[in-house]
Formats: sequence, C-alpha cells, structure tokens
Amino acid sequence: MLSSLRTRLFGTPIDLSSLRAMSSATSSGAPPEVATFAAGCFWGVEHIFLKHYPPKENKGILKTSVGYTGGKEDVTNPSYREVCTGTTDHAEALRIEFDPSVVSYAELVGEYTTYG
Repeated sequence: MLSSLRTRLFGTPIDLSSLRAMSSATSSGAPPEVATFAAGCFWGVEHIFLKHYPPKENKGILKTSVGYTGGKEDVTNPSYREVCTGTTDHAEALRIEFDPSVVSYAELVGEYTTYG
C-alpha cells in the first residue's frame, strides 16, 4: 500500500544516473556540489537530512532527489517493486545538491554515518 501511495504522489522514482545537471544557486554564486548516499530506504535518509538541513533555512542543502543507483547494466529504470525484489542489484539512493560554503561534504558524511 505504501509503495502505491508513493507512486500516486510522486510517480516512479527516477534513476540517479539519468539525472541531468540542474543549476541551483549557492550563497557564493559558485555551482553546487553533489553528494549521493545509499542506505536502505531513500525516504528515511532524505527525511533525516532535510530535518537537520532544511533548504528554506539556508543550512547548506539546496535540493534533494531520490532514485536508484548501481544495479545490473541490463536493467534500466526499474520500478520500486522490482528493486525491492533484490533481483536488479540496485540500491535506493539520495542525491543532495549542497552549498559547500555553508555545509561541508565531511559534515554531510558525518550526518549520514550517525543515521540509523
């Protein structure tokens, strides 16, 4: 039921490897940096990062998106249900665009390692 609700609200999650660079503004005007974290459920990982670094509060995270990374080469754009079977070898992942003048990659990694 939860996956059905997610599909209705957000559509099929996208494959992170197919994302095109999108411009986001950093406080310095420099292009944002990107960090990708894969850990179980991407919705939970995204929730933790957005709880501590809400974009509206200018704490460094500019934008997030969720999807899949890795996986078998012959499986492109798998569905949530397919990934959950474990047969595609994909991992659920969170892509974070961040402003390195506000939050460092090391700080984001520190947050990630305390998750769970």
